[in-house]
Amino acid sequence: NVDRARLKSQVSALLVSAGGANAANSSEADRVTLKALYSELLPKAVRQFMPNTAEQMIVIVPDGPLYNLPFAALIDEQGKFFVENHLLTMTSSMSVLMDSQPRIAQDLSMLFANSNSTGGGEQSEASQITNVVGSDRVTTLYGKDAAIDHVEEQAKGKAVVHFPARLQLIESNPLRSVLPILGDSSGEAAAKKVTAGTFCGTSMPSDLIVWSASSVSSKDVRGNGVKIFSRGLNYAGARNVLMSLWAQPDTDRMDELVNFYKSKQAGLGPAQSLRKAQLSALSRDRSPRNWAAFQLLGPGN
Repeated sequence: NVDRARLKSQVSALLVSAGGANAANSSEADRVTLKALYSELLPKAVRQFMPNTAEQMIVIVPDGPLYNLPFAALIDEQGKFFVENHLLTMTSSMSVLMDSQPRIAQDLSMLFANSNSTGGGEQSEASQITNVVGSDRVTTLYGKDAAIDHVEEQAKGKAVVHFPARLQLIESNPLRSVLPILGDSSGEAAAKKVTAGTFCGTSMPSDLIVWSASSVSSKDVRGNGVKIFSRGLNYAGARNVLMSLWAQPDTDRMDELVNFYKSKQAGLGPAQSLRKAQLSALSRDRSPRNWAAFQLLGPGN
């Protein structure tokens, strides 16, 4: 029983804090907000129906500003983060779950794509994950090779399609957001950027599409960025979508992704893999801004 205006204010404050430079001053304020949200969204009448074990998954169907809330970081009465006791996934609607396609591949085959060919954090991310998965299972596309037609072609039969570049989603219409992918590889179109709307119109069936450094605006009080973009990726063929609410510091993000793919390599599903990666990250640093940015949307397996 909490009004939408209060939720907007609380969630926006968390996003502003996560993207800010001064973590020390915001940490305690964040904890107060995360505790308040836990009691507001999960009162005792609701908690009595929640599973008592992390073996059972909780599926969250959010609304409005709650798309931008890192549910994994909610803090309970014992001071524990929600993810420490529960296995979580999200979905933009129950129909997305019911209509989700069967798994594409049993092996962990991957495609990395990024229009930046000059090195830096994106290629370091790809390199570290390739070391975990194995180079024989990974296809990488950089620069002009990462044109949308090449990505669509090379994604066929891959379990995971991973984009490591930063992506700021436009709050008013995220489908207009420019993606780090080039246009058609032939002719002048190769130099053009493509929008999220164009990408979501492709055919890219996969078990998981990852945007590891996406971010949403604190002004996006309707949750459009996560809701519309993730659903668009579902239309493109993604069974699950893993994206971030804010771009975590590079080292923290890469460590978390490496642990995520280690668990995937061991046969765990996306929800279990993300939980293990987040638990490992918070065992080193309990500040949510450094581990809680990732949202998983889909059936989680």
